[in-house]
Amino acid sequence: MILISNVNADNVTVVSKFTKRYARWVLCLTACLIFPLLASPVLPGQTIAVAPEAVKAFRPTYRLLSYCLVSNGFPVSNELAGIDRPDLVNALFHEIYSWAGLTPPN
Repeated sequence: MILISNVNADNVTVVSKFTKRYARWVLCLTACLIFPLLASPVLPGQTIAVAPEAVKAFRPTYRLLSYCLVSNGFPVSNELAGIDRPDLVNALFHEIYSWAGLTPPN
């Protein structure tokens, strides 16, 4: 088993689990932990307008990401790990690191 944890951006931690099956390494889980999400326009100098009522049903941690995903037809669970749910973040890290036989980070 292999555990890979790296930070791809200032606000995203990606944790991947691999296992060996039938003499081949296969990916069995990828978890992305997104910390304070900021939206930036594709074109510098432009603004992003999102009506407050369009995002009020979403958790603050995932408000903009949820809005983008739901707007494109992808459902979003309110039970995702996030900084407003440290219990879920800790449980996720504990599960993944324990699975790999490692001590979870503090």
